[in-house]
Amino acid sequence: MTSMRSRHGRAQGIIAIIAIICITVAVIIIFKRLKSESDQPEGDAYYYCEDCEYEFTASSDLVAPIKCPKTGRLTAVRAYKFKGLDDKVFTGYYENYDLRSKGLIEAMKRGEEVDQAKIKELLIRAPDDDQWVDSLSDDGIIILSSVMSPTDGSTGEDLQRVDPQPKRK
Repeated sequence: MTSMRSRHGRAQGIIAIIAIICITVAVIIIFKRLKSESDQPEGDAYYYCEDCEYEFTASSDLVAPIKCPKTGRLTAVRAYKFKGLDDKVFTGYYENYDLRSKGLIEAMKRGEEVDQAKIKELLIRAPDDDQWVDSLSDDGIIILSSVMSPTDGSTGEDLQRVDPQPKRK
């Protein structure tokens, strides 16, 4: 009789240990998911990391390229999203500055005197292209005009720019 009780007691102990391990793992998974959702920066503009292809939101006051929250590198560029008549959202183009111009613009925002002639033009690129071009160049104008004539039959007048929705708390 005593050997049956000791086996039963050991089995209960093993089951309790397994239950504690399962509960601990579940709590860790839940906290990791909640942390990753709360780590996403909030903002009023879309950004896209060219290295890891992560899309996120941050302040529109930032000058691209900015640090990607996943890689920590200055590889995130501003993304402009639109929707036409069919309500499908698409990325129209990305914008970016070279690092020297980015530094000069940020210095200007801090109130420092800057030789504005040294700031190069804004660079843009189409989502399906790797080539950055001057936004005022012929190629830049082609990119911007292609955004204004989407394939859903709408025109530039029908397009609406899509901005991030604020997070619900």
